[in-house]
Amino acid sequence: MVNSDAVAAWNSERPFRLIVTGGGTGGHTYPALTAIRTLKARLAATGGTLQALWVGTADSLEARVAGSEGIDFAAVATGKIRRSANPLKMISPENIKDMGNVPRGVGQARRLVADFRPDVVLATGGYVAVPVGVAAWMCRRPLVVHEQTVRLGLANRLLARTATRIAVSSASTCMTRARP
Repeated sequence: MVNSDAVAAWNSERPFRLIVTGGGTGGHTYPALTAIRTLKARLAATGGTLQALWVGTADSLEARVAGSEGIDFAAVATGKIRRSANPLKMISPENIKDMGNVPRGVGQARRLVADFRPDVVLATGGYVAVPVGVAAWMCRRPLVVHEQTVRLGLANRLLARTATRIAVSSASTCMTRARP
């Protein structure tokens, strides 16, 4: 997932700045943590340093993991879609309320991205990745979407449309719905 040639070519006069986003479950959180650890180690091997900011939701698994690892953390508002085979059930008060949080989260994430000025934003999925990925696109920062399974989740399918790169963990990952 971390390109060794790119790491070796990095100018070590300043830290490599990374925003990582993704969470809600261990399936999104722990791959993000592994990416941070790996990039930090590879940069250190070439004399470089990593400045990472994890953007997630408050009181979440990713907040606890970032805190226990000493990684800077910022929370943004977001909302999830409770999906149903019946389209009428998707127009629920919970979905409407949560979808109202997404624009607020995009604004919060846009300020974070603009202030932090990351060299890259890494999104590992989960509903919190959407506002941060949109903010990366708005701020013209490179966005790498990482999918851990053979089917892109909803958040990664949305973000894949504007991603600079898409990283997959399996050659059999279905990309047919990722790009228009």
